[in-house]
Amino acid sequence: MNAHPREARAHAFTRLATSTAAALTLSATADAGQWKSHPIMDRAMVAGTIDAPSNWRFQGGVQWLDPNQINPADALKVAYTGTSPDGTGRFQVNPAWVWLSGQDTYDLHAFSQHIKTPLGAPHDAISIVVQQFLPSARPNARVVSSAILEQTSRTQTQFYQQFLAQSLRSGELGGVNVEVAVITIDYEENGQQYREALVSTLNHMILGSERSEQTQMRRSVGMDVFIAHRFSSEIIGMRAPANDFEAAKPQFARMLASRKNNPEWDSKVHNYYVNLGIRQARESAQQLKQAAQLHQSRMSSLKAVFDASQARYRDSNTSSDRNQRNFVNMINETETYVDPHTGNERNLDNNGEHMWIDSSGNTLPTDDASYDPRLDPDYWDRDFRPADRLR
Repeated sequence: MNAHPREARAHAFTRLATSTAAALTLSATADAGQWKSHPIMDRAMVAGTIDAPSNWRFQGGVQWLDPNQINPADALKVAYTGTSPDGTGRFQVNPAWVWLSGQDTYDLHAFSQHIKTPLGAPHDAISIVVQQFLPSARPNARVVSSAILEQTSRTQTQFYQQFLAQSLRSGELGGVNVEVAVITIDYEENGQQYREALVSTLNHMILGSERSEQTQMRRSVGMDVFIAHRFSSEIIGMRAPANDFEAAKPQFARMLASRKNNPEWDSKVHNYYVNLGIRQARESAQQLKQAAQLHQSRMSSLKAVFDASQARYRDSNTSSDRNQRNFVNMINETETYVDPHTGNERNLDNNGEHMWIDSSGNTLPTDDASYDPRLDPDYWDRDFRPADRLR
């Protein structure tokens, strides 16, 4: 059974012991002078930045793989790691994985070979970490807790659907689902006990439907309907010594929320995918002249459009204030409310389903939807008003 979003966040970050002196290296600070924007490079160009303590070091960045070996739309990979001076604190963005799944074995293999995308089994956001990531990246890790973030998943699914609706023709998209989970693990490395939170985002798209143009073309040459499932996974790890993990959470939240792209780099990537789409569209137009290759051509065109959309979605999702706010609240176990007296946003502990705020800024959380402090004699002089929760 999936946990309630509030319970999921509570279980995802288990309360640890009070931090020791070693946590001073990791603890967040209000002094902006001790933080700076670290560049994430694409060769000689700044692709984006992430805010972190000035004495942290970042390695990695954007890598362009050989388009002759994989689908050109999957050639862009982003992976980098930031570490504290003593090497114990770490913020790590792992390269995205992309794979296909489906039921039509013959067509699926042909499709996979044609677009140079590997086959794999269906997964959810938790199992992709436990079954695929941990055995190779953290072989000695023990899973402490895992939970699906229901509200964050719904929010990102809605965003993804709206974005793709602008990019794909009607009927080409059979369905979309985004699942976000947090898996907390413990492990030992070089004699040090660590705790790490892995934020796993799994995008699942169903390519093809009864209404799609591709389906109609296949039927016109006597072929059955072909539907493929396309998965892409991103895993971000945030690590600290086990006893310091709780103290490091505010710092990790700040790093996670600060990531943003360079607009000039965005334009470069956009032009790459535009040119790729034009080239593949020309190839598809010639392939469509041959009835035997009709279905492969349409799927290739569809896949190119989707992969370009997916790359743009990841960029948009990274810089989206709404999704950044959801991640910050997830890390800090808070919710964002609008103060009814000032109109300002406030991050408050999520101790109740409903929140009331008085004119002095004092809060009154409650799980009772019928409770109104304005009708309570104990609070008549406090001017409590209901606060709206931002989703």
